[in-house]
Amino acid sequence: MHRTIDELKREVRAALPDLERPVAQARGLPALVYSDPQWFAAEREAIFGKGWMAVAFMSDVPEPGSIAPIEIAGWSLLVTRSRDNELHVFHNICPHRGMRLAEQAKTRCGGITCPWHAWTFDLKGNLIGTPNIGGPGTRTQEGFERGGHGLIEVRSATWLDVIFVNMDGTAPPIEDYTATFRHRLRDFDLGRTAFSSLAYEYDYACNWKIAIEGGIEDYHIPFVHPQLGPGGEFFAEFGDDRHVGISCRRTVEDGKKRFIDTAEAVVKPLPSFPHVPESGEVEASLILLMFPNLFMATVLDHSTVSIIVPRDAGNTRYRRRFRLVEPAATGAEYEATRARLLEGWIGVTGQDGPIWGNVQKLMVQRAELGFRSAFSSHWESGIHEFQRKVAYKVLGEPTPERLLETDRAAAE
Repeated sequence: MHRTIDELKREVRAALPDLERPVAQARGLPALVYSDPQWFAAEREAIFGKGWMAVAFMSDVPEPGSIAPIEIAGWSLLVTRSRDNELHVFHNICPHRGMRLAEQAKTRCGGITCPWHAWTFDLKGNLIGTPNIGGPGTRTQEGFERGGHGLIEVRSATWLDVIFVNMDGTAPPIEDYTATFRHRLRDFDLGRTAFSSLAYEYDYACNWKIAIEGGIEDYHIPFVHPQLGPGGEFFAEFGDDRHVGISCRRTVEDGKKRFIDTAEAVVKPLPSFPHVPESGEVEASLILLMFPNLFMATVLDHSTVSIIVPRDAGNTRYRRRFRLVEPAATGAEYEATRARLLEGWIGVTGQDGPIWGNVQKLMVQRAELGFRSAFSSHWESGIHEFQRKVAYKVLGEPTPERLLETDRAAAE
C-alpha cells in the first residue's frame, strides 16, 4: 500500500530511540529507507540537493570544447569545458520545450544543439542560434530576446579534480565544506599524487546506502575478501555532519601488499606517501565518505576517489579513479604495477556486488518482518553513525552529538 512521506518519516522517527542506543544494543533503520521511492525522493531533496554533491571528474571533460552528460539522483545535468577552459554545469534541458540536450560525452564541440528544434548554445550556456523560429529561414522573431533563454546553470566548484554541484545554492564555499575532510587526510600528502589513467565503473543492484555501508566496515574482509590478508587495529571515524568512515592501523609490510603483493609479481613497488616509515605500525588505511557521495579509500601508496551515483531507490553506480604518488601515476616503469592494482580493486568490487544485491532483494521481506539491523560495536560504529546522519538529515533535524565508543569508555 502506498504511504505518504509523512507516514514514512513517522516510522523512521519511531525507530530513533532504538537507533540511539549504544552501538552493541542499537537497531538500525527500517527497510523502507533502502527501498521506498518516496523516501528516496526525500533524500534527493534533503541530502543530495543540499551541500556539495560530487557529479563528475575533470577528466570527463578533458579539454576545451568537451561536454559530458550526467544522470544522478534524478537530475539530468551537463558538464561543459568552454573554449577558454572554464567549467560549467547546467541542467541538461533545452529551455525551449524541455528536451534533453546531450546523450553522450563529446570533445571538440563548437556548441550544443538541441536534437528537437536545433536551438544552439555555446559551452557557457548562452543561446546563440534559433533556426526557423520566425518561420522557414527566419532565425528571429519579434519580442524574443535570446539573453533570457540560456541554459539553466547549477552552482559548481572543484576540489581534487572532482566537479561538485550545490543544487539548492545555499552550501558554504567548497573550501569550507571540505575543511574537516581535508584536515583528516592531512597526513596523506595528496599534493604529491596525480590521477592515473586507471578507472572503472560498476553498477550495483542496491540502494546507495547499502553500497556505502558495505565500504565502511572491515568486518567482512576475511570472509568476502580473504586475498586482502590480515587486518589490524580498527577505528570508526566521525567528522562533523559531513563525513564518516573507518581507519585501520597495521604494519607497513602488511599494508603495502594488501592490493599488490610485489613478492609474487614482477612489478615495481609503488612509492609510499612521504610520511610512511620503512617499517613498524602506521595508519595504513583511511576510508571516508564526504556527504553525500564522495568516497575515498586512502592507503599507504595510493588513494581511490569514487563518486557514488544513486540511480534510483534500488540501483547505484560506482565511478572509481586512482590517485598515485608520483611518478607512479604516469611513469612508464609503473605500467605493470598499475595494471595489477586495477585488477586487485576490480576483484574486490566484483566480490561485493552479489552480496549487496542480495541484501537489496530481501528488503520487502525485511519490511514484512519489521527487521532492523544489529551492529558490531568493534566493526560497525561507522555504519551506525552513517544511519543516524541519514535519518536526521531527512527529518530536517541536526544529528545529536554522540561519543565514539572509546571516548564513551574513557568518560565513564
